[in-house]
Amino acid sequence: MKIRNGFVSNSSSSSFVVAFPMKPETFQEIHREMFGDVLYLSHPYEREAVSSFDMAQIVFEDIKRQEPNDVTKIADQLQGIQYSGEHEFVGLLENSADESDKMKKLVEVELKELEALDKSAMREYKTSSEREREERYAKHEGLRIAIGNKLAKIFMEKNQPNNRYVYVFEYSDNDGFLYTMMEHGNIFYRLPHVIISHH
Repeated sequence: MKIRNGFVSNSSSSSFVVAFPMKPETFQEIHREMFGDVLYLSHPYEREAVSSFDMAQIVFEDIKRQEPNDVTKIADQLQGIQYSGEHEFVGLLENSADESDKMKKLVEVELKELEALDKSAMREYKTSSEREREERYAKHEGLRIAIGNKLAKIFMEKNQPNNRYVYVFEYSDNDGFLYTMMEHGNIFYRLPHVIISHH
C-alpha cells in the first residue's frame, strides 16, 4: 500500500530536501555552496561532462519559486521511509556512514506498525469489509504522516540552529540529458540533504 499525497511527483523522478548555509540571493552563491571551484562534473551515464553553472542556475530558479523551511512540504517527502531504498540521508548525523538506517531507528515503532498493517491488508483484503479497509487506510496514512513529521522535525533541528535554509527540489531523468544529471549526479554532495526516489 504505497500511496503518496500532497507533493505530486513524476513517477520516474527523485526529490531532494537540501539545507543551504544561507538564503541564496544569486546563482553564483548557489554554485559556490554546491560545487566550489568545480566547473564540470561527469555525467552518470554519458561520456559528456556537464557544466556546474547550468545546474546551479536551475537550482537557483527553483529556489526563487519557494519559501525556505516549509516543514509541511519537507514532512510530506519523508513519509515513505519504510520503503526500501526510497530515502538516502546524507550529512545529517555526525560521523555516520549509515545515516539512513539510523534515521529509520528513530521511527522504529511506527515502521513496525506500518509493516503489520501492510501484512494484514494483504492477508485480509478479500475477507475484510469496506469499513475495515477504510479504517486500516486511515491508520496507515496517520502513521505515515507521523513519521514524516518526526523526521522533518529532526532534520530541521539539525539544520536550523546553524541558520540553514531548507528547500525541496524534484528532478526527473525523463526530462533529458541535463536533468538526468540533476537527478542522478549527486549534485548536492557538499550539503546536508535527503534523497527521495520515486521510481
